[in-house]
Amino acid sequence: MKLEKLIDKHWAYIEALLRAQNENESTIKKIRFHYKTAFRHGWKHRGQKSGK
Repeated sequence: MKLEKLIDKHWAYIEALLRAQNENESTIKKIRFHYKTAFRHGWKHRGQKSGK
């Protein structure tokens, strides 16, 4: 599965939770940006040791 499709599937779940909690569109847009950006960033680091 391509990364963007994976991100979109995960985001769909999070978005549904936010909508169920009656979050407004502005908040959802902000969270969408941060969630997807963080997901991509984390994906780049998969498999790396945490350094602990």
